[in-house]
Amino acid sequence: MDLLLFLFVALFSGFLPAHGAELRDVDKFCFNITIPVNVTSNNFVFGLPKFSNNLDVTALNIEFNTRGVAAALNPFAGTHNETAAYQIAGTYCRPSYNKPSTLLLATHGATLDRYYWHFPYQSSKYSFVDFVVSKGYSVLFYDRVGAGESTKLNGYVSQIPIHVAVLEQLIQYVRSGCLSSYAGGVTPKKIVLVGHSLGSIVSNALLASANPTIVDGAVLTGWSLNSGLLAGAPGIFAATQLKIANTVNPSRWGAYDNGWVTVIDIYSCIQLFYKIGSFDFATAQLALASSWPISIMEFFTLFAMNFVSQSTIPVLFFTGSNDMVICQGDCNGVYANAVAPLFPKSVGFEAYIQPNTGHILTTAYNATGGYRVITDYLKKNGL
Repeated sequence: MDLLLFLFVALFSGFLPAHGAELRDVDKFCFNITIPVNVTSNNFVFGLPKFSNNLDVTALNIEFNTRGVAAALNPFAGTHNETAAYQIAGTYCRPSYNKPSTLLLATHGATLDRYYWHFPYQSSKYSFVDFVVSKGYSVLFYDRVGAGESTKLNGYVSQIPIHVAVLEQLIQYVRSGCLSSYAGGVTPKKIVLVGHSLGSIVSNALLASANPTIVDGAVLTGWSLNSGLLAGAPGIFAATQLKIANTVNPSRWGAYDNGWVTVIDIYSCIQLFYKIGSFDFATAQLALASSWPISIMEFFTLFAMNFVSQSTIPVLFFTGSNDMVICQGDCNGVYANAVAPLFPKSVGFEAYIQPNTGHILTTAYNATGGYRVITDYLKKNGL
């Protein structure tokens, strides 16, 4: 009887950890789209010597990890306003059987593309898109500039302010009804930003700089500035042994300039992004094979942005318990206190830690259990 009582209380109090479960085939309507955007952003100017070879990257790595040097390192030579036109590649999905009133606008992280949200391997176990569509939501997931099929940029230019400006334009694109002609006449009443890692950073930065009611909610996964990322950034830079991307994989990234870097191999990728024992090795191999470089300015501009938002919208922060990137491998006891100050006025703010999970959430064994936490949160907050 005591065991039954414990299970009853645990289940309905949310104490039990979120476990994954396979989905049946999801009846959905999807299409690919290219969205033209014109954006103006206040961009940082790269102020360090550009990389001639991997020895230069190693030298910066050493400098970044030398005691007393990193704090004084200034990678910028001022700022300037820049207006540019980009082509944004995206995919829209919704249930075939209805027209949802809430759209999730999903931004992927660094080294990834939009298929982070709809992983092409065993999608019944790993697809975020399939799960949320099965719960009645529509999703627009897109490639950030510099990744996937969107416009390519110089690695010394591609940076967070540009990504923020693009995301704001995509919101306006949806709000104005431009998507409805492709989506069966549907213009969503509510928009929820969903981000992962760099995508969460971009979403958070937008909510800190734009109209605080520009969207109706946010789910920010794999992101926190003060739970270990600031202290651990030099170590992360060193552990991954970043190299110029066009030297690591010339056949895929030969057209990228030397400002784009990447992890050196599958094991540095696993060290950074996964919890040993909680993922299928084949998913990590496929993720690396389909990965994209990160620009050196995306890395540096992370530390130059404002992230404190006055928005009152519901915000869910969500991360893996063993996220090496933002918590140095252990988020328990530090995560909630670190993220709460970023949205001091949020109504319905929550911070959730997904057990037995690293930084990459969508290929963990318990991925769909985490998705259930997200959709339950959205439903609870009227989204």
